[in-house]
Amino acid sequence: MAVQNGPLVALTDAKLEFSDDAWVSTFSLDLAIGYDFESTLDTVETTNFDDSGKKTYGAGNLDATLGGTVLFDPSDSTGYDNLWSFHQAKTLIAWKYYPTTVGGDPYWYGNGVITKIGQPVRQGERIEVTFEIQVTAGLTKGAQ
Repeated sequence: MAVQNGPLVALTDAKLEFSDDAWVSTFSLDLAIGYDFESTLDTVETTNFDDSGKKTYGAGNLDATLGGTVLFDPSDSTGYDNLWSFHQAKTLIAWKYYPTTVGGDPYWYGNGVITKIGQPVRQGERIEVTFEIQVTAGLTKGAQ
């Protein structure tokens, strides 16, 4: 069994922020074991029915998913409880994903739905939680 001495620290400097009402009420997931951010571009078949028999495709919608594993203090009601509340309410959330905390580096933002949340697993003085967000209505890139 591995033993970690000293305070728990994030394994990445990435940060994920959430909000419900136009960034009026926010919380962030700072103590991350890891985040996954994946963007895909759907394709749409644009084949004309003629004698060529060839299929053609065009660009469709930009899609993305976010996911990760974070550590929470069990007594902190702004972490796991907020994730669970958004998931259970089936509501859209606003999010911002910062892969680094360096000024000038890119970040991404948009809206999404928390489609999956893992049950907490105790890790010493913290609980480990996994989650997944399906991005809706587009994806935007900005600069810090």
